[in-house]
Amino acid sequence: MGCIDLVQLLLSQGADVRAKTLVGTAALHAAVRVGDRTMTEFLLNHKANMNERGEQRDTALHCTARALDNRLTDYRDVAALLLSRGADVNLRNEKRETVLHLAAAWGAADIAELVLGVGGDINGVDNEGSTALHWAARRSEKMNQLGVDHQKKFGIALQLVARGINWNAVNNQGRTARAIAETDLPKGSLLRHFLGGLPQ
Repeated sequence: MGCIDLVQLLLSQGADVRAKTLVGTAALHAAVRVGDRTMTEFLLNHKANMNERGEQRDTALHCTARALDNRLTDYRDVAALLLSRGADVNLRNEKRETVLHLAAAWGAADIAELVLGVGGDINGVDNEGSTALHWAARRSEKMNQLGVDHQKKFGIALQLVARGINWNAVNNQGRTARAIAETDLPKGSLLRHFLGGLPQ
């Protein structure tokens, strides 16, 4: 018996497609977290709520573009499916991050491109006052451990600037994306050089 057959059996026996674990994960979140488009579509066809909140108040769309279980996600086909079914591209999690913030942070270039193409809030800020460009400029130990592709983050930054993001936006710490790049990125970084060359 395959996974879908098993889920179909459970649903036929009265299981609730919207039931959650103790930490708030619904079946839809679990399917998206592993990039299972077939299961995601099956659950949506059985009335799973694509905007349902899970852990950290993430929606399924958030799960397509973040670091989960010590691995990176960049599930464009799953994100496209969710958006085609009405997922809200600008919903925020408990840190007020949109999927665009997460895509920029973790180098999920395919998701960033998709989200920007459907009206993602380019100048939206999280609870630290950071835009997606601030997140693209960041580098952390966890990002290094997970092998975040900084070339992809550079590509995301190029898209953000080309689409009109305010590159001089200041976060709650009084820092621009340029200032973050100067402390977080090595001197030879293309992204650091690019942000440093933008007019102030």
